Amino acid sequence: MKKFFYTTLLLAAATAVFGQAQINNAGDVVVITFDNSIGGVSNGGFNGSGFDPIPESGELNSNAFRISGFSDGPLNFGDNFSADGTSSTQFSSGSQSGAVAAPGVYAYTGSEYSAATPSTITSPDPSPGAVTAAGVSLLIQPSSTEFGSGELVVRAENATGGNISSLDVSLDFCARNNSDAASSYEVSYSTTDAPGSYTPLITINTAATAFTLPFPPFTSPLGCINTGMLSVSGLDIAPNGFFYLRIAGSTVGAPATTDRDEVLVDNVTFSSIVLPVELTYFGGEAIEEGVRLDWETVVEVNNDFFEIQRSTDGVTFRPIATVAGQGTTNQAIQYAYVDNLAPAGINYYRLRQVDFDGTEDFTDVISVLRGDESHDKPITVAPNPTTDLVQVRCALPFSVDTQLQLFAADGRLLEQYAAAGRTQIEINLSGLPAGTYQLRMIDARRVQHFAVQKL
Repeated sequence: MKKFFYTTLLLAAATAVFGQAQINNAGDVVVITFDNSIGGVSNGGFNGSGFDPIPESGELNSNAFRISGFSDGPLNFGDNFSADGTSSTQFSSGSQSGAVAAPGVYAYTGSEYSAATPSTITSPDPSPGAVTAAGVSLLIQPSSTEFGSGELVVRAENATGGNISSLDVSLDFCARNNSDAASSYEVSYSTTDAPGSYTPLITINTAATAFTLPFPPFTSPLGCINTGMLSVSGLDIAPNGFFYLRIAGSTVGAPATTDRDEVLVDNVTFSSIVLPVELTYFGGEAIEEGVRLDWETVVEVNNDFFEIQRSTDGVTFRPIATVAGQGTTNQAIQYAYVDNLAPAGINYYRLRQVDFDGTEDFTDVISVLRGDESHDKPITVAPNPTTDLVQVRCALPFSVDTQLQLFAADGRLLEQYAAAGRTQIEINLSGLPAGTYQLRMIDARRVQHFAVQKL
């Protein structure tokens, strides 16, 4: 669990209406093939009959797809473009088993496509392989004036209950050029879908020579590649937020009227899901038997055990116990441990979490005060009255949550002091006029007030 307390991608949906690519468990692999139903993205397989937020058989769920760059206008998330529901023709163009001329979005059902010579890939080069695939693919054919800056975007909803931190994606991609004009396609991602928010993952460049080979099948020199796994990290997608994967195309060095490439997209894959332990709580309290520690996880993957470590100075920690983990689970698990040997005073605790493969990580440090006679003695404030300096002393170090504040007689806050871990704090009143000032000390157990007289 390399990124302790962060979850990576789980893509799920609260209802079928808003269904996205659905990954319910760590390690799941989800592939959008356009052949069958996956989490509401496709209802019975795509046959080119359109997009709908509540798809019928053969339609795609428009909550998961949007397309721009067509003369019929953009297909936005949640729009309805069906063969019998709107005047749109380009977003419900039917099935096609060969080359197409009319612009539109088709369900390609031709022969298997393959490529011995894939397109050139830059920025970066993940060493992709040639594609061999069968079944339905999503075919986009722009007209000569379309898709110059067009894009297909697939989005996935985070319904895990935790934040998304990373995932891997891949897809099959083919392009067939109709004219002597190169094209460039960029695969990128965003967590907002806002203009300018996309981060490039890979660039696919097609040749500037017209392809005249039969279609289908897709054969060299047609550009057909699998992108390979593209790793996305550093995400912070809140529950019910979205991840957006965009394929954007543009013609390179050619007039706007130049024919565009036919583009095929298939096997959009979300994979290699690695979920570290997600800790929702870690705390402690002093009890009669010692110190009770409690913590809770909502996700665990390959979690072998927790090692409880204690320190009396907040610097040097020593293991005092181990508690077995749950291995892999996405259920909420509560843990508890009582430190019967906790000494009086402030005790500092942290958890060392260890995977089955030895990977480890640490929690933040918490402190718990276990009282004794010395702590019950009053805090001393002296000398009082004073002409300049006053010392605030305690027999034990102040806990990490202790706040010390100095107020004027009219209630104005004059100064705050760092008290955690200290037994003495010096307050300088030399620059203040004579009078009475109030000191307030706050910690988890109590609030104390002290009057200080400045001569």
